[in-house]
Amino acid sequence: MFHDLSGKILIVDDDPFVRSVLLAALEEAGASAVRTCGSGEEALAIAPAFQPDIVLLDIYMPGRSGLSTWTALRPFLPPSARVIYLSARPETATLSEGVIGVIAKPFNPAAIASEIEHLLQGTARAGGTGARLSKLAAEYRGSLPATAQSIVHLRDRLLQAGWQTADAEALRAIIHNIAGTAGLFGLRALGETADRTERLLLDALKAGTRVDMKRLSDAVGALLAACDTAIADSQS
Repeated sequence: MFHDLSGKILIVDDDPFVRSVLLAALEEAGASAVRTCGSGEEALAIAPAFQPDIVLLDIYMPGRSGLSTWTALRPFLPPSARVIYLSARPETATLSEGVIGVIAKPFNPAAIASEIEHLLQGTARAGGTGARLSKLAAEYRGSLPATAQSIVHLRDRLLQAGWQTADAEALRAIIHNIAGTAGLFGLRALGETADRTERLLLDALKAGTRVDMKRLSDAVGALLAACDTAIADSQS
């Protein structure tokens, strides 16, 4: 049975920054057989041939959820394969067979390898961020202006053209990624604001025509303000 970082590891997360941070942290900690994919569907295509020993699996992804992905993957993997869920809402995770734990987002990039090893074998090992993670942090902060523009575009479409589920889902996907990623790079206030906005959007998507557009616009406005603050801080 796999008990350290020397086996095959599959990272499944829809956010490319989360995938890059995990890959950098694990490789710096000594992992040499790591693959990444951005969806449950891609994991199902990769995993049977790759045969990972451990799967780091985001619970909330567009399309197939992490919970559904693990259920579908298990018959194609060895009995010793284990999964660790990643979630901004760890309290919602169901620890079914093969699931050894949940890591809450945002996690600490400097400690994530040790946290994974702790779940695998009950012992922690120190890890560092290094230049790769610093570079990723700079890239993430540099991506925020374009992300904010995308949010503005989708918000304005919803306000001007009326409620459209496709636009609302696209907006939620962007905000979901911020909620799961901003805290990785020290932008905790931005991540928390995104989490609150995503919860409101999820409620709005369930409500259908009973959407309070002013409340939604105010929440998105607060998120954009938090983006502006993060952008200004990164430029100072």
